[in-house]
Amino acid sequence: SYDRERSLDVMKSGSVGPAGAAALIVVLGLQAVGFGDLVACPLAAVLLVCLSRAVLALTCIRGVPAADGDGLRAPFAECVPASLAIAYWLGIAVLGAVALGALDLPWRHVLAGFGIATLVIALVLRRATSRLGGVTGDLFGAGIELMLAALLITL
Repeated sequence: SYDRERSLDVMKSGSVGPAGAAALIVVLGLQAVGFGDLVACPLAAVLLVCLSRAVLALTCIRGVPAADGDGLRAPFAECVPASLAIAYWLGIAVLGAVALGALDLPWRHVLAGFGIATLVIALVLRRATSRLGGVTGDLFGAGIELMLAALLITL
């Protein structure tokens, strides 16, 4: 409900409002359920945490500007060419599927997780661009957590 400048100030301050707290609880709850199912294979949990960082290639893709202000967004926004981001994204998805297959886990599920994450991140980037004028460091972190939730739930 805030205007653009107020929203960016809230993100910079680190305070969390009711909507942010609710979103945090939902995402962390999804992750907790997903991690609970991987107790028997902790290596898979570590792998998924590492794979979730691949989303940064999409959040830093050229064509998605940084929101006004300084911070983490300024040096990293628009630093990854689209062709490289797509190649990296697909390569990491395949690498993750191969690694999960080696652990005797359903490797197709990681591909589904990447597909779901692609849709979610595209929607988040679209909203951030229209609402805030671009990406922020908070959005980079949110992307990682949403990606991890998507991977954990699909696996």
